[in-house]
Amino acid sequence: MRTLLLLLLTATLSAAGLKVGDPAPATRPESMLQGEAVKEFKKGEIYVFECWASWCGPCVAAIPHLDELHKKMGKKGVVITGVNVWEAERDAASAQRAKDFLKAQGDKMSYRVAVGGKAFIKDWLEAAEVNGIPHAFVVAEGKIAWMGHPMQLTDEIIGDILTGTPLAAAAPIADKIPQRRLSKPAVPASKSSGDPEMLAAQAKLDALSEAMGRPRLGCRGKSPTRCRGRAPAPRKARNSANPSKPRLASPAAIRRNSTPSSASWPTKSSTTPRR
Repeated sequence: MRTLLLLLLTATLSAAGLKVGDPAPATRPESMLQGEAVKEFKKGEIYVFECWASWCGPCVAAIPHLDELHKKMGKKGVVITGVNVWEAERDAASAQRAKDFLKAQGDKMSYRVAVGGKAFIKDWLEAAEVNGIPHAFVVAEGKIAWMGHPMQLTDEIIGDILTGTPLAAAAPIADKIPQRRLSKPAVPASKSSGDPEMLAAQAKLDALSEAMGRPRLGCRGKSPTRCRGRAPAPRKARNSANPSKPRLASPAAIRRNSTPSSASWPTKSSTTPRR
């Protein structure tokens, strides 16, 4: 009976998944592409593992924001590592593609960059039941202090973590908003950076979010074909000759929407606005 209870307790804890407040997994990225590896979580410092892939449009769009955080907060004890997942660990060609991408970024991606590897993906992403990227984990004092979309990770939130300010008293926190429900990045383009490339990337994210009508900009699964940074196929206009011109209501539509006494045959002045 005792063994059965222990098994049930273990299963329950496993089902709960990795969450804010839990000890950070001991697994580290398997190799470094740039910068020094994080071997231990030192007291008084904050560590950010941001999961990305070169085929993920929203991941690429988040790079300027992360680079800005790195340059602004790096001297204050914030260590950012971009961890490549669902790409470089697959094969040599994918690994080379990630390396070439990093090289092309140059100074625009100046923070540490690593290859996650299968063990990191399992112990971090899969343990937290994350099925979309970009996704960031913030570790402080050896525990998960925050997790969510990196575009919602602001210097104010990092400052609160550094000073020990309860995050519940700060601005809306991404780890309390499921990633699939994120509509737009929390940092407006006009305030996040004066860099034209950052502004352009932010504007593109906003435009894609509105055009797609989907709850989150991110890449789900492990394939570029499931990346939510792609624009939807254009819908066929109701009036191909003049899409902006309202179409005339059909006689059947008027009969359905009118009483017998008010029903009449449509004329050019009897139109139904395009929905």
